[in-house]
Amino acid sequence: MSHQGRARRVELFGGFLLASSLGVVACSPNSATQVLTDTAWNMAEAERFGRMDIVIDQVAPSKRDDFAAAHAQWGGNIRIVDLEYSGMRVLDPAHADVMLNIAWQRLDEASLRSTTVKQKWFHGEDHWVITGETRVSGDDGLLDEPDPKLDSKEAAAAPSKQETKRRKSSQNEQSPTDPALGMDTIGLGPREKP
Repeated sequence: MSHQGRARRVELFGGFLLASSLGVVACSPNSATQVLTDTAWNMAEAERFGRMDIVIDQVAPSKRDDFAAAHAQWGGNIRIVDLEYSGMRVLDPAHADVMLNIAWQRLDEASLRSTTVKQKWFHGEDHWVITGETRVSGDDGLLDEPDPKLDSKEAAAAPSKQETKRRKSSQNEQSPTDPALGMDTIGLGPREKP
């Protein structure tokens, strides 16, 4: 066999090995970290467009009711303007934190609010699930938590202590629908005399 023939075989064999190794790398399964990144990004997109039905399936079954309650106002009194996946931190092979930046507003206000939320994720048997969510920074009121701005508005609209006392004392007096006062029992007006 000639020198050129051997060189050609080595060249073909080398090309075959390179192609085979690239094929193995390309066909290998994604790492758990890559799966988390993809899943968290997809969940952020679903939340952004109000697809809480998709998101709730990614929440740990024991946490779904709490998660749904914390997001009950979304799409109602709270409008999500923008929601961005802003990264993650793997704590160990089974635990990670995912950060979301959320721009939102209450329908009864013109102010645009911004909140950063940290989601806790857990890698179970074969997939990642959300196990918790907390506000890290920004405006209160997004995750069914007390909103100081809203609470101050409600406090300003609430009756004073004097007004509350006056109402209680008037309730203790006889009711205008009391038959003893000449009113019918369902409060429609004076009782007819027989």
